[in-house]
Amino acid sequence: MQALPLLKLGQIYRAELQLLEAISEFQSARPSYTTHHFLTELFEIHQGHIVQLDKINEVVRFSPASDVELPDKLRKLVAKNCFPERLLFSWLHEFGVQLLELYKATTKLNKTFKETLPTSAWKQLQALEEQQSLKVVQLTDLLQQTTKIIAPSVWYS
Repeated sequence: MQALPLLKLGQIYRAELQLLEAISEFQSARPSYTTHHFLTELFEIHQGHIVQLDKINEVVRFSPASDVELPDKLRKLVAKNCFPERLLFSWLHEFGVQLLELYKATTKLNKTFKETLPTSAWKQLQALEEQQSLKVVQLTDLLQQTTKIIAPSVWYS
């Protein structure tokens, strides 16, 4: 097995874990009912992604690290319990796009190196990429519906 696809799988896995942790932090800040409902749905979907990635990792006998931390600025804003929804959706959208790019890069590597992943793992990875693509579209719509414009760079340390 090539090392590069495994590296990409590890990056995707850690990004999914970081997103789950961020969503948990957002939910603990007690957002509006609609936002909380969306975050709950998003959390369940990405938990499913982790389960699928675990299956892929089991097939290829790979164990990615899970020591992921949120940026300090994110923790500080969430601790204040007064962050605007526009900022929340802006961060989720930007993170979702980056995660989708990781999925695309990994599937492209698999095509480039002539099917380095087993077929079952390859199909699961393609399904996860499609789900993430749909979530990015949904996040784009939500981002356009929110009114207050704030730079997403505020979230990063």
